[in-house]
Amino acid sequence: MSSVVRIRVSLADRAGALGQAATVIGLHGGNILSIDVHGTDGSLAIDDLVVDFALEPAMEDLVADLAMAAATIVLHSEPSAPVDPLTAVLTALRFVPGHRPHLTEVLDVICPFTEWSTATGAPGPAPDGTVQIVVPMPGSDESLVGRRPAGMAFTATEWARVDAAAHLGASVGLTV
Repeated sequence: MSSVVRIRVSLADRAGALGQAATVIGLHGGNILSIDVHGTDGSLAIDDLVVDFALEPAMEDLVADLAMAAATIVLHSEPSAPVDPLTAVLTALRFVPGHRPHLTEVLDVICPFTEWSTATGAPGPAPDGTVQIVVPMPGSDESLVGRRPAGMAFTATEWARVDAAAHLGASVGLTV
């Protein structure tokens, strides 16, 4: 049975590094459906890969092989739907009669692996073992607060997407 997995990886920011990781994934029966490059710091890149495996993947073996053969660290993985994030957001924003999506439905698509809440004023620091992102809600004294495990820092791309979603949500009247 086919299995689609979203995998966040950290790999060298150099020519061929992503190709090496793709080769390892292919040897494990995976077909990369999409790649979302979150950015680089000059030496490392953070990418989200949506991978369709023909059979349930042996993730421990894949993680070990990526580290050994492609110098790629798997930061997180979870089951996923084989949907492009932008398409999923636009689909979520279609107003079905009687249903208006919550902003968190949109945020879950564009910034996965995150728990969302709101805070009035400045929220406190992130609890131990977590990292957080705080994005002001336009036209409000509230902020969106996203938290995830400490090993999964938020990227600049994710911050920009959450900020854009907050502005879009405010303009069309979405609630959190």
